[in-house]
Amino acid sequence: MFDSVVVREDVLSVFGESYYVRIFSSGDGSNYFAMTSFGGNDAIITDGRTAEDALERHRVRLPLAIGSRMRSWDLYEEYQSVISVQSPPRKIVI
Repeated sequence: MFDSVVVREDVLSVFGESYYVRIFSSGDGSNYFAMTSFGGNDAIITDGRTAEDALERHRVRLPLAIGSRMRSWDLYEEYQSVISVQSPPRKIVI
């Protein structure tokens, strides 16, 4: 992976399921990375300037990663409640 040290471990609840998150610091401490593994080579990695920043970014992106794997549009409403966004999806007109 990369030269890193685990600095924190946490569990995030998304769509009623618990997901394990590890927060890593780069070898020199200049960057942080949050990672959730879905098995095999499938994982989501989110970076940040601090451990808290990486975890917060991961909290927002994890539902998207899970939803894309589940391929269910019904998760859209659940995702909106997770990030507290009330806008409807945008239509793209070509």
